[in-house]
Amino acid sequence: MTQSWERGRALYIIAAVPKIFLALLLVFVMLDLLAGVLLRYVVVQITDYFDLDPISFFWVEEVGEFGLAWLAAVGAAVAIIERVHFALRILTHRFKPRTQRIIDRVNHLLIAGFGALAAFYGWTLCVTNSVLTSPGLGLNLAWLYASSVAGGTLIAVYGLIVAAGYGTVSHLPPPLAGEGRGGGLVSAQSPGPPTPIPSPQGGGEHRDARPC
Repeated sequence: MTQSWERGRALYIIAAVPKIFLALLLVFVMLDLLAGVLLRYVVVQITDYFDLDPISFFWVEEVGEFGLAWLAAVGAAVAIIERVHFALRILTHRFKPRTQRIIDRVNHLLIAGFGALAAFYGWTLCVTNSVLTSPGLGLNLAWLYASSVAGGTLIAVYGLIVAAGYGTVSHLPPPLAGEGRGGGLVSAQSPGPPTPIPSPQGGGEHRDARPC
């Protein structure tokens, strides 16, 4: 009981910390972009009117680029544990629930492998570009490419967590009572007889109201 509680608490912390980081970073990026708008369209007009020295605001774009890179990388990882990535099921929904769960876990193992690969090559880029700096603020470009390391590592960790069965699987159907012809899933509750609908001509012909 204690081990299960501690494991659940650890998984909660692993999932919660990146989301808090994303929320704070999103606010910071929004404030940065707002400052850029004010500096470009308000402060520039004031300095021109009073013939003052211009204020440089080119750092705004660099801060925004760094922030958006981290938002995209970490956000993609958080979307895995939250199960909010877009998925288009064309064939798998016709399989049995157990088969769907196996496919889902294999899929997340592949996602974890992709995350590990992204983290590995992201680290290589960090080392390669660690001698370069951004032109505006002089920030080390390794911080920019470190977003792929952090995001790739989280993608790998979250992919393994979901593949191990600890993530939410609410998008998968529960075990049902029976199966229809051709492997399709049917509900345990009987749908009842088809509802007759009179034909427009009034000739007494009927058609099934249920979709094919």
